[in-house]
Amino acid sequence: MSEKSTLDSLLALPFQVAKGSAENFTAIMDAVRAVPKLADSLSELAKLRESVQQTLEQVNAELPGVIEKLEALRLSLETAEPGINGVAGSIEHLDESIQVLANAIGPLQGTTERLGRLVNRLPNRNAKPPQIR
Repeated sequence: MSEKSTLDSLLALPFQVAKGSAENFTAIMDAVRAVPKLADSLSELAKLRESVQQTLEQVNAELPGVIEKLEALRLSLETAEPGINGVAGSIEHLDESIQVLANAIGPLQGTTERLGRLVNRLPNRNAKPPQIR
């Protein structure tokens, strides 16, 4: 390297440092401007942390009671299971009986309708029956 290029490099160095410092200064100022926003965010984060902690404390306080209730429910269901199965069997039997009744009553419906029309044609059907003394 020649003496002139070395001297030029040395003379340019303060300008390069100043240029880099200006870019760094801009970045530093952007970071400084963001500090209040970060402070607000940290404040909100602290509030959220407190809220989550309170919620967890409530859950921890109520959890044993919930577990006891679930265990009681499980025992109740185990106790009720035979009765429920019996009711299900009875319902199946009732369903079969209803089908038998429907099959027996179905043909009678037409006969009943014809008998009703016949009664409507009888004379004096609206007359009061004689009273027995």
